[in-house]
Amino acid sequence: MQRTVLLYFALLIWLVVPVKAQLAFTMPELTADLEEEIIVDFEVKDYDQIIATQFTFAWDSSVLEFVEILDIRFPEFNPDLHLNTSKVENGYFVCAWADLSLVGFSLEDEDHFMQVKFKVIGNPGDTSALAFTDDPMPVLAGDANTSGPIPLIINNGFLAVNGTNSTSNPEDFGWNVSSISPNPFDEITSIDFYLPNSSEVEWSVFDAIGKKIFYKSASYTPGQQSITLEQQIFPVNGSYFVQMRTADFVHTQKVEFIK
Repeated sequence: MQRTVLLYFALLIWLVVPVKAQLAFTMPELTADLEEEIIVDFEVKDYDQIIATQFTFAWDSSVLEFVEILDIRFPEFNPDLHLNTSKVENGYFVCAWADLSLVGFSLEDEDHFMQVKFKVIGNPGDTSALAFTDDPMPVLAGDANTSGPIPLIINNGFLAVNGTNSTSNPEDFGWNVSSISPNPFDEITSIDFYLPNSSEVEWSVFDAIGKKIFYKSASYTPGQQSITLEQQIFPVNGSYFVQMRTADFVHTQKVEFIK
């Protein structure tokens, strides 16, 4: 499957063609309870006359258990040919579809081309990326008007597990946590927060596929505080997730690093 679709892209002639709108794949940012089943929509924008789509989709298999794939919208889609779910226990599957008629397939903005059902198996406070990745299948798309792959925006998402002593709303416990700013950023970004009493806070940064790349534990006194994250933490451009964990709650925000 992978070789077939990659060959399709290789046979196309690469030309510089004006692009009126840029295709985007977007994953949601969700919270859910332990044992809950959730459905994740693969949303699109400017999905216009697309003749080929391929990607790897990844998640943390210790937090989410794959159940099934639902509502695949691609015309003439053959799961045996276009989909490989043999590695879902490892937290990913690959998909590669092409419209051999070259007519193209379109969707409305914020519609989805696929849905995936998961069961939440992680502990309260755990998070999982919901991510399009290039390993092992690169993320590519082509349309009927362009000779070659077209520009593609990827907006990865995440899921946070709710439960006892776990919430995505710090205000429930008297905290006030600002949004990450600036966002996107290229050198330094920060989070301001107010805490009502002395607290221990654990900070973690995860990349788009859920790998932890930064960890810090610190004790804070009551009042207004701030944490700064610098560019050396972030190895490459892209989406990251900053998690704030206290004894009472877990709070996660997405940040874009663009160097």
